[in-house]
Amino acid sequence: MVPDGPEHRIVVAFVLTEMSPTRHLIVTGGWDVGSMGVNSEPSRDGMANQWLASDLLSRVFHAVGATPWSGLGFQAEPGGPTAATRMLASVLVLAYSRGVVGSDEIAEACGNVPELEYLCSGDVPEPRVLRRFRRHHTPALVEGLARFWTGSVDGISPLAMERARRCLEMAVAADSLAMDF
Repeated sequence: MVPDGPEHRIVVAFVLTEMSPTRHLIVTGGWDVGSMGVNSEPSRDGMANQWLASDLLSRVFHAVGATPWSGLGFQAEPGGPTAATRMLASVLVLAYSRGVVGSDEIAEACGNVPELEYLCSGDVPEPRVLRRFRRHHTPALVEGLARFWTGSVDGISPLAMERARRCLEMAVAADSLAMDF
């Protein structure tokens, strides 16, 4: 249980950058476990639910931050808006780690799951943007997800790398299946 009081609040601070042809916006925020309606006491239902929400986001930030990305901005199509690479990567790593692999489901969760809403800063990425980002950054996403599961920015376990590869294969299969209908 997290003690309640100003000196005991758990806060994760981060910076996301979103670029577009008309504006350049830097969003800086702190996420307070108590203010997001997230249970600050670990659940007993399973290992994935035992992390505190702030610890979960901290692990995502460390994993994504330790992974090399091929640019700070990602443009899904020529002339389209540019989204922050690390924001999209953080959204996908968190969603994949929770077993949400379909791009349509991830976009929907970005409007319903507090941690994903926070990562998006209210700007929900479209499923096609998530698919193209995954396709363009597959090796880095595998590495970021493996770092998240390993819990280390220094080394990645081979088991975590294999698990991450399979997770992205499931994401591709889920999107392919959704497009068939």
